[in-house]
Amino acid sequence: MLMNETGEYEKNLNKLSKLIESKNQERPPNKGRSCEEEQREAEALFQRYGYNVFLSDQLPLNRELPDTRDNRCLQKKYPKDLPSIAVVLIYLDEALSNEDLGEKLAAYIEFIHKDRPGLIKRVRHKYQMGLTPSSHLRVGARHPPITVAVLDAHIEVNVGWAEPLLARIKADRTTVVTPVFDKVGFDDLQVEHYWASAHGFDWPLWCMYESFRPEWNELHDESQPGK
Repeated sequence: MLMNETGEYEKNLNKLSKLIESKNQERPPNKGRSCEEEQREAEALFQRYGYNVFLSDQLPLNRELPDTRDNRCLQKKYPKDLPSIAVVLIYLDEALSNEDLGEKLAAYIEFIHKDRPGLIKRVRHKYQMGLTPSSHLRVGARHPPITVAVLDAHIEVNVGWAEPLLARIKADRTTVVTPVFDKVGFDDLQVEHYWASAHGFDWPLWCMYESFRPEWNELHDESQPGK
């Protein structure tokens, strides 16, 4: 590990330590566990998964998120006959326990299927396939055709996330679209608004943010789609 990477890593651990200490002061003491024990657990989870799992486990699954959309986005109207959408969530070696992704998930799917049979399908691969092959699931022949959204396990969606994407696909079924992703802090899990941009990857496969074409900037309207 390079010196600057080591320094950044220690900086993140120190920031994590201060954050956990402040959270411990805000909430009632956890009987049977000391702050030092929780600190060691939090640091171990951070070193393994690269984000604040300790804090994540204390947040509700349906937590409220800030609406970071441009005001002009809120004024847009979308057709009611948008394409149907299937969402594929991919996860591997996640911080959630085997119980959460096993028995609890199975019970939740069974509960959903009482009212919506077949709505959720869980697929377990026998070996690690990678992101792209894992997302190539057969959704069956549908009429009208179904749209597939592929998300990874660390994505939270907000109200109205799908309509703008589906409207573009409805206008042209050959279109492949992606939303603008805001940032979720790895340490405090706070949502930070990101500017509108395209997404790509460099050779080491780190996510990159690329500016839209100049003609998009000339519109001075972040509610417009860009390339």
